[in-house]
Amino acid sequence: MSVADVQTTAHTAVRATRARRGVLIALVLVLVLAALAFKGWRVYDRARAVRADAAALRALALAPLDRTLAGRLGPLLAQTRADTAALRGEAALLLPITPLLGWLPVYGGDLAASADLLDAGADMSLAADQTFQVLAPLLDAGDSAAITGARLRERVNAAGPQLDTARAALERAAAAWARIEQATLSPGLQAQLGPIDTALPLARLALALAPAMPDALDDLQALQPYAQGQPDTRRLAALGPLLAKTRTDTAALRAAAAPLLHPAAGQPAPDANLAALAPLLDTAADLALAADEAFQGLAPVLLRRDSAQPIGVAVVDQLAQARPRITAARDAAGRAADAWQRADLAHLPTPVVARLRPIGQLAQALRDGMDLALALPGLLGASAPTEYLLLAQNPDELRATGGFVGAYGLLSFERGKPGPIVMRYSPDIDNYDDVAYPDPPQPMLRYMNIEMWLFRDANWSPDFPTAAAQARALYTLGGRPAPANLVAFDPYVAQFVLDAIGPVAVEGSPQPIGAANVFDYLRSEHDAQKGQVNPKAYIGRLANAMIAKVEGQAGSLDLWGLALAFRRALRERHLLLDLPPGPAAELFARHGWNGAVQPGADDFLMAVDMNMGYNKVNAFVERAITYTVDLRTPSVPQVVLTLHHHNPVASAAACTQFTDDVQSYANWMQRCFYDYMRVLVPRGSTLASADTKPVPDAWMESGVGDDGTVAQAEGVAGTTELSVFQVIGFGETRDTVLRYQLPAGVLTRSEQGWRYRLRLQKQPGTLAVPYVVELKLPPNAAIVAASPAPRIDGQTLRFSGALAIDQVIELVFRQ
Repeated sequence: MSVADVQTTAHTAVRATRARRGVLIALVLVLVLAALAFKGWRVYDRARAVRADAAALRALALAPLDRTLAGRLGPLLAQTRADTAALRGEAALLLPITPLLGWLPVYGGDLAASADLLDAGADMSLAADQTFQVLAPLLDAGDSAAITGARLRERVNAAGPQLDTARAALERAAAAWARIEQATLSPGLQAQLGPIDTALPLARLALALAPAMPDALDDLQALQPYAQGQPDTRRLAALGPLLAKTRTDTAALRAAAAPLLHPAAGQPAPDANLAALAPLLDTAADLALAADEAFQGLAPVLLRRDSAQPIGVAVVDQLAQARPRITAARDAAGRAADAWQRADLAHLPTPVVARLRPIGQLAQALRDGMDLALALPGLLGASAPTEYLLLAQNPDELRATGGFVGAYGLLSFERGKPGPIVMRYSPDIDNYDDVAYPDPPQPMLRYMNIEMWLFRDANWSPDFPTAAAQARALYTLGGRPAPANLVAFDPYVAQFVLDAIGPVAVEGSPQPIGAANVFDYLRSEHDAQKGQVNPKAYIGRLANAMIAKVEGQAGSLDLWGLALAFRRALRERHLLLDLPPGPAAELFARHGWNGAVQPGADDFLMAVDMNMGYNKVNAFVERAITYTVDLRTPSVPQVVLTLHHHNPVASAAACTQFTDDVQSYANWMQRCFYDYMRVLVPRGSTLASADTKPVPDAWMESGVGDDGTVAQAEGVAGTTELSVFQVIGFGETRDTVLRYQLPAGVLTRSEQGWRYRLRLQKQPGTLAVPYVVELKLPPNAAIVAASPAPRIDGQTLRFSGALAIDQVIELVFRQ
């Protein structure tokens, strides 16, 4: 064979070898691609199962939370755990190369992060399944028993290893999740995974708190009865140990959460969602601390039973002794209130948010209570005698701040001990001989023929601080310096106090005077004391009898009930206090206990009646308010206000404004209602029209009637005042209708939509006046939020109630 043949044969062999190798490589590539395709199909199939699980979980998350839901959730979590584990196992072969595929368009980021995504998903589903298995016995559909702290503690203690497994899984999931660059993921995957950013930190926090939660649940359940009503003294005594335990347990909760909420220096910052919830735990811990400190400081007075020390002296001494505790309670309550303002509730379930909302008000109320406790010694003359000018207002003859000032007196305190009260007839202070009294407000001259502004008529202004300043000025004109502190009260204060302490023996009265007969006593004594040197002394005798019982029998009285009686009198504006500037005055102003008109920047309504008939008919007159606001054009809100008055007194006689004849109190109650009505509304409101009735000439003492015209003028405290004089005759029902346009500023717009807020302020001296508020919304409006819950009829919202205390109505709607 020639050399050429040998070379040809060799080249042929090489080419054949290369061909076989190429075929082998191609075959291997085909086999690899086929294996990868098969593996990819299996991964895709597993992924579809996980996606279906996720969709089912999202659907359950939108369903109502009940035990039936829990029965469906258990199997689904177990299935999700199995499917995510299977997906991670199936994809294990491919995961080493996925980080190299980040360059691919759209889904490259998903592939590059797939290992961490699968690890996080598998560990989260493992933790969820393990946690549910721990709680499942408490959520069984056949078990209707409440989830108590004891039952939860039993499960947590029995399932310690499972919870440890769940915690470890969540820590691994959090670490994997932190490695994922969210911005590199495809938009669709980002949207699907978004809820994990919220759920994962909350789940870690929940498991961190699990050991302390049974004790906290015990505390919440034990405190629930106290939140639902006013506790009596017996139950109040049992509150001390509970508050001490709650303080310890909430501190333990905060400590358990601290590593997640407040990581040590050098560690990563806390998750934003956890950081937003940290104020909730701060609120709970500081509120519990404040409540415990407050109870320990005040309980010796509220719960005392065997001390012979007068109650006022005991209060001053105890508050002085407890001042460090009260200060600590005030500071802690302040921190709780501030923390609550920082709390973000957006990520919590709606039922949980509804249960938590009163906490902010509770923290503020506790801080205010401690401010009052710190100010009370000064009000009771702890360091120097304190004197009060007393105004006795009679709501049977209704005036702007509660009633005609028929009597006045002085009350002094020295180290908590009250001096005797002497009440005097209000005209006794007048000094006609030496003083030129100012002219009265024009309506008093026009409709009552009053030519001088005297002390008894000082409370013309609906704003009590203004009326109090006028009372001091007119009192001083009588030749006596007016005390800096002024208190106005009506008989309902005595009724509330007597209801708490029981009947008292009053000098000159043949029977004890209690809550049931105090009005009868005051009205009968009004007649019996006519012609006496001091015809109002009986008011002082009643007051002194009540003080004597509280001072002498405090060990057997319900002092907590007495405190609640005064609180009710303040809230319902039967007791008004005007004090010199200082912390106590600021506190009273904040709660409206100073009787100030407080319109705010939103919609506002205060209906004020003033009896100009020289009679006591308000003991019978019935009042009601209907307030309809048309918000269909938000920039031009319109109002129809109906003031309803009913005079049930029946008589065939004509209305008579004034008579010189000596009349009994009962006769003075059987009269027509001569009413100067004032309505305070937001500044900038404009009267459009009114439905009123004229007053005949013959009905007026002056012989000059009135045409029923409604006047519009500037009102107190930056309001607009609409006023009209009317007479509601015997047996008459009168609906006075005012139509006016509100300023556009009563509605504000935000991202949520249009916001409307109405404040209904109660006139002092009145009882629970029925009211109805109707809000008419645009045809395409959707309600975002409404408080309190209204009755809804199409696009009209109806709020109704009784104006025993000020009311606030709030609405947010979208167009």
